[in-house]
Amino acid sequence: MKVENVTAWTSRLRRLLTTKNQRVKWLSWALLILLVIVGYYLIFSLSYLNRVYPGVKIGSHTFSGLTKDQVRQSVIDLTKLQSTQAQTISIDETNFSLNPSDIELSIDVEKTTDKIFEVGHASTFTLSSVIDQLLSPIKQHRIYAVANYDPQLLEAKVEEFADQVDQKAENASGTIEETQVILTQESDGLVVDRQNLLATIHTRLVTFSTQVIAIRRQVDKPTIFLGDEDVVKAEVDRLSAHQQKMTSPTGSKELS
Repeated sequence: MKVENVTAWTSRLRRLLTTKNQRVKWLSWALLILLVIVGYYLIFSLSYLNRVYPGVKIGSHTFSGLTKDQVRQSVIDLTKLQSTQAQTISIDETNFSLNPSDIELSIDVEKTTDKIFEVGHASTFTLSSVIDQLLSPIKQHRIYAVANYDPQLLEAKVEEFADQVDQKAENASGTIEETQVILTQESDGLVVDRQNLLATIHTRLVTFSTQVIAIRRQVDKPTIFLGDEDVVKAEVDRLSAHQQKMTSPTGSKELS
């Protein structure tokens, strides 16, 4: 065999060995990372096997690390506290009080407890459950209590509050007094956004929040417009220079 051929085969063998070593190195690193992830998952999931994972909250109330019995007791305590406190609603600095009894509010303790505890504790092994567990130290899981109340009673209370502060828009109008046409210019009003207030109250109820609900009234626009006041006045003045007659089934009237 020629020396050149031996050198070529030796070079190819070295390249193959080098490539193989690199593949083995990358495979080893990948296997090591996988083992670290699996080890972390096993240790972490076992440590929270019968406890609530980190980051599980209702409003500002956290349940991380609690057992299911402890969660149930916490929900009971929050429910009792909520039942004794009225929700203050401030509409442009005019205050109203909404009592839980006004809307027959109750919290389903068992269903709320289950919702809190089920984060990361799926009955079947799923990828979603694994992701929830691994991300729980850095991800917030916001849960809402299962609240029962009479929506019609709540709507009635909101309507009662709103009626006291609403200043509805004025439509343009015209009236006849004696022989004169009196025009009234349209104007904006301020009214409560009922749907927004209902949604805000609901959120406070299902998060055990007792913070004041402060809202501002929205501009209410008229639906009938007079138009440019100077133009309208000029047209009225023009018409007033002529004798006008208004007729109806009951008779007629001269206008000036």
